[in-house]
Amino acid sequence: MSVDSRRGTQKKKAKYSLRDRHIAYVGDSHVRIQYYHLRNLLGEIDPLISNIYAPYHSDVPTVDIGSTKISFFWKPYVADQIEFFTSIKDSNEFDAVIAGAGQWDVKEGLDFERYKDEIEDIGRLLGEVRRRSPDTGLIWMTPPTVNEHRMPKPKAEQMPESKVSEYRNVQINVLKEFYGLDLFLEAGALTYPRVTEAFDGVHYPEDVYDVFLQIVMQSFDWTFTREVAKPESNGNSPGTMANPVLGLLMVIVSAVGIIFFDSFMGFSYLPSLFCGGPSPRVIQKEAFEKLHASLSHLLTAEVIGDEEEGVALVAVEAKKEEQ
Repeated sequence: MSVDSRRGTQKKKAKYSLRDRHIAYVGDSHVRIQYYHLRNLLGEIDPLISNIYAPYHSDVPTVDIGSTKISFFWKPYVADQIEFFTSIKDSNEFDAVIAGAGQWDVKEGLDFERYKDEIEDIGRLLGEVRRRSPDTGLIWMTPPTVNEHRMPKPKAEQMPESKVSEYRNVQINVLKEFYGLDLFLEAGALTYPRVTEAFDGVHYPEDVYDVFLQIVMQSFDWTFTREVAKPESNGNSPGTMANPVLGLLMVIVSAVGIIFFDSFMGFSYLPSLFCGGPSPRVIQKEAFEKLHASLSHLLTAEVIGDEEEGVALVAVEAKKEEQ
């Protein structure tokens, strides 16, 4: 199956599974890229171009793609995540929330102990959202692996991988086993083998984010617990797609093949007409004459045998009656 055909199949499945759903992406640029990839999967836009020209440090207005709503909220700090989940715990309109943060906290030098407290607050808030909105899917993504060798020197000193991994491990230790999450996406582990491909030290090629999206889409199989009514079928009633002209044409083609012993609608006769030689009818007769003769002989022999056996049975019955 080609890449395009697989993409077409995924698009149909995504549109069906996300119908009448509202999906929220909440986080930094890594989460924003996934947001655009989902829009692309649903057939709307090119994720690379959209992410380049999108407003970087702000929300993206909610878009409607068919019956699916998709929102992005720029929340790069863990404190921003606390604010967001606090706002939705009492009034939640989302069917799934994909969230992630951490790299900006490292970059800005957030105190490590304060960071751990904030991650624990995130865990408590996720628990409240889960209790009050049990049908909402909750997905958390850890910061991907960074490559400080590709960063400008000041930024590399602010957020080397050794430091980012410490902050990432806090999320793993606190949130990975948290009962309220439907999926804990360890982006650090997934990107580690391809860290040399982080072109700016932080972001990865588009196919990496495509993998993230596919994992999230797979999780929707168990994430969504609220049943959505199946769309009404608009299939055609019997006979509405019939075409009398095409039907008559098929009858004519079939008749030509049967009458002239030719499956090429008579075109096999052209070589015999212009170049000489036997016609397809003659070739057919020569090819099958012996076979037909042998079959006819066998059928005749079977009939004669049956008749002789019948006469013998009648004679036996007559002799029994005489006795």
